[in-house]
Formats: sequence, structure tokens, C-alpha cells
Amino acid sequence: MHVLCTVTTEQLSIIYPRNMVCLSFIEYIIPKLSSACYTMSSIKPFMSLNTLKTIYYSYFNTIISYGLPFWGNQLYSTKIFRMQERIIRIMTGCNSRVSCRNLFRRLEILPLVSQYILSLMQFVVKKLFLF
Repeated sequence: MHVLCTVTTEQLSIIYPRNMVCLSFIEYIIPKLSSACYTMSSIKPFMSLNTLKTIYYSYFNTIISYGLPFWGNQLYSTKIFRMQERIIRIMTGCNSRVSCRNLFRRLEILPLVSQYILSLMQFVVKKLFLF
């Protein structure tokens, strides 16, 4: 029996492998987000928009929210934003050439950049004694 030992770093209850950088974390969650997009496209014909929105928040949004203050400002976070646009288009049935700005407003879903800003503000308020 082999035991795998890893060295981890814990920051604010988020455990990272010590050699993990933000790029590798983004690469780690992209397959999970692709799976969420596939799941959404598979169930879309059978569900209402409110149900799809609930599934979005429980599946896709929880993945992108995890550790967002630490990786949200990275250059490669645009890949995650593109995945978010993709799932929004799947939910609404729009093609890839339609702008998502009005779709985000109609569904009342925050885009990734807005979620990043909100998570930073929540972090500062929660840890105000550190500043």
C-alpha cells in the first residue's frame, strides 16, 4: 500500500498544495465547469428557467466562487468568464454571437468580475481588523 504525502498551505480555510499556482487552479476547475455546461445543456429541454438558475447557483457558481479572491485577478480568469458566458447562453437558448450583458441582467446573475469585486469587499469587511 502506498501513501501519498503532500505538503499543503492553508489560507483562510482554503487548502492549497504548496506548489500550486493560480494558473493550475484555473486549469483544475475548467473541466469541472465544462461538465457543468454539458449537464446544463442536457437538462435544459426538461427544466424551467428558474430551475436552471437554481442548478447554475448550486453547481457552476459554487465552483467559481471557491477561492475567488485569490485567483480572480489572474490573466487566465478570462477563460472562466468565457465558460460563464457559455452556460448563460445555454440557459437562455441564445447562440454564441449574442452579447451576454443583458442576459446577466435578465437572469440577475453577477458576471465573474463583479463576483470578484464582491468577494474582495466581503473579505475586507470580514477581516477588517487586519487592515
